[in-house]
Amino acid sequence: MNKFSASDKKKITKDWQVLFPELGIYKPMHLLNRLGPILVGIALETDSGNSYYKPLFHVHNLCREFLLLA
Repeated sequence: MNKFSASDKKKITKDWQVLFPELGIYKPMHLLNRLGPILVGIALETDSGNSYYKPLFHVHNLCREFLLLA
């Protein structure tokens, strides 16, 4: 199996970004969009041999819990 080179990863990321234009390229193999306090993205995770990848879709809340003390 061939391993992904840095240029391969950039090309794969750009190909996914064309399919999801609302997501920006955060870094190779990572697409991200910030919607207020929410991050939405796709991480293109490679295996330990760096020969294939799988897309992982994620949503992260950037808010912190607010405690009101009376």
